[in-house]
Order: sequence, then C-alpha cells, then structure tokens
Amino acid sequence: TARVLLLRNCNVVMACRDSKKMSQMAKTIIERVKLDSKDSSKGQLVEMVVDMSSIKSVKNFCAEYKSKGYPLHLLVLNAGLYANEKKTSE
Repeated sequence: TARVLLLRNCNVVMACRDSKKMSQMAKTIIERVKLDSKDSSKGQLVEMVVDMSSIKSVKNFCAEYKSKGYPLHLLVLNAGLYANEKKTSE
C-alpha cells in the first residue's frame, strides 16, 4: 500500500513500534519505488515510532504528528491482534 501511494505522489507516514524493522522496510519500499517509477515525482516516506499498546506512546505520536503540520487525507491501518486475555502495557 505504501509503495503504491508513493508512486502516486502521496506522502506516507509509516508508524511502527519497532524502529529497526521499520527502517529496514522503509528502505525496501523506497528501493522498489525507485525501480517502479518512470519519472522523478514521488511522494515522501516519513518514519515515526508508535506502540499501539501504550496510550502514552499513542499520545506522544499524535503530538509529534500534529507538531509537524502534516495533513491527514487517508488512514490505513494494517495491524492485527490476537489475545485471549486483556492486558495493558502501563
């Protein structure tokens, strides 16, 4: 999804809890976009860390996102959760 949006000149904020894995995936996506793009106009990929199991992390993410002044036109959630019991991180 991120690759296609970038190819269509959209700016994408990639929000993940693991910054190392996110950076590796972002690098892969950017390399694929460079291969797939026929022109130089591409969107920008921004990496931001957020742990959705932590309300503190979510609030920090929201504050950082707002401070950057990014508009929000589309929200794609691509996460899954399976839990037998209720747990919180804090």
